[in-house]
Amino acid sequence: MITKRLLSTSNSHPFPPMIKNYLQWAQNTPKYQSSTTFNPKGTSILATDLLKSYFGKGLISQARNLFDEMPERDVVVWTAMISGYTYCNEYTQAWSVFVDMVKDNNVPPNAFTISSVLKACKGMNSVFFLGGGLVHGLAIKRRFVDGFIYVDNALMDMYATCGVTMKDACVVFHDIKEKNVVSWTTLIAGYTHRGNGSRAVQIFREMSLEGAELNPHSISIAVRACTSVGSNILGRQIHTAVIKHGFGSDLPVMNSILDMYCKCSYLSEAKEYFNEMSEKDLITWNTLIAGYERSDSIEPLFIFSQMESEGFSPNCFTFTSLIAACANVAALHCGQQVHGGIFRRGLDGNRELANALIDMYAKCGNINDSQKIFSKMSCTNLVSWTSMMIGYGTHGYGKEAVELFDEMVRSGIRPDQVGKLAAKKALTLKPNMVESYVMLSNIYAAEGKWGEAERMRKLMKRAGSKKEAGRSWIEVRNQVCSFVVGNKMGSHIEWVYEVLELPARHMKEAGYVPELDCFIHDQEDGTDLK
Repeated sequence: MITKRLLSTSNSHPFPPMIKNYLQWAQNTPKYQSSTTFNPKGTSILATDLLKSYFGKGLISQARNLFDEMPERDVVVWTAMISGYTYCNEYTQAWSVFVDMVKDNNVPPNAFTISSVLKACKGMNSVFFLGGGLVHGLAIKRRFVDGFIYVDNALMDMYATCGVTMKDACVVFHDIKEKNVVSWTTLIAGYTHRGNGSRAVQIFREMSLEGAELNPHSISIAVRACTSVGSNILGRQIHTAVIKHGFGSDLPVMNSILDMYCKCSYLSEAKEYFNEMSEKDLITWNTLIAGYERSDSIEPLFIFSQMESEGFSPNCFTFTSLIAACANVAALHCGQQVHGGIFRRGLDGNRELANALIDMYAKCGNINDSQKIFSKMSCTNLVSWTSMMIGYGTHGYGKEAVELFDEMVRSGIRPDQVGKLAAKKALTLKPNMVESYVMLSNIYAAEGKWGEAERMRKLMKRAGSKKEAGRSWIEVRNQVCSFVVGNKMGSHIEWVYEVLELPARHMKEAGYVPELDCFIHDQEDGTDLK
């Protein structure tokens, strides 16, 4: 009997009191005790609430069983199933239910149904198989467009996310006679998501001039748009608007502003704003730590210590930033302490953290620990293999790198994926610096691909790249020292140079000589690439 099964489920997955009371009544009533199917007569609201409870708790199969046992289903129940599947990211199932509903001519969809299935189409990227377009056509046929704002907004969101361009989303937007804050925010978010922050900021200005109501979400999206274009000036203007409209104490908005200052490299302003924030959460601390990590300093470690002293527990994102900070300045001792914190919290099985640790230990000169972490990983990905191979290569273990490459190929990862990843990564990290192009040019030259090597040289000249003096860090007696190539200033500079010359002296005495296989001389301008 289904009521008994439902009551049994409610013990481990509590339902709202109204639903549980109904089930108890149904079980104790003779009329229902003999029933083999759940048939709440005239209680579509109750059935809908029960379906929502199932989906809300992730009990998808139970929701489906309940739906299948209903002899009569109205539009509310059908819509609840579609929205429930969508809520659980089961977009294909949501679409399937919608198709079955359309085939059932007795239950035509309403505006809420259309809105729900459009969210499923967005999740499936359904524009590519015309599913979203079909729903749009049905919405026009049933006159749900331009009159039901939530349908218009759902259409916009679907096109903004799935469309090849923003053209269709803009058409829907301009056809809306009475736009609300969701309409504006959806368009701003669409442009921001596609990397067109300038257009997103322009639309936000239009929104303000139109006198549209602002809310914390629209403000946060606008701040994110400013962040994407790296415009601190626009960001300050929006910061002023935040204060003017009374959102200065809204935590998500404050976190967005903090992120903007960090990503625009205004760290002093970010720290000042951070100290003035009336409320902080873990996202706040992670944002500041990540901001300083990008500046190649050990400041994230001090911020982390302050965070823990104020009672906040770190998560994987926190540790990823801390590991990267240690790797940036080659602070091995600090990195080992961070690794210990990861182990104590039981996060050592996290793949992303393991990848970061492999990279950190390699950059800090401890390739053995990189290899230990890699060998213990139960699930590796392309980043894992690449980080380990780069570590081997950096430390001169060419044989081990080649063997690991062969092992990776045998595991099913194609070599060209690694090549493309390495090239893209190099140019992404340093798109306007000579090192990226020199590295690629040397790789192609070593493989005998002189045409590609020459192309890299031309791209380097076109970009106007100029090699800057390198900066290095070294940790001595738990203290991180920083120095620039050719720098002769500093209280301990003579001692630093004396220490750095020791390895070179020992290598020379042992008979090691420089590797010049990839030394290239440019006959056009007389420059050398090393």
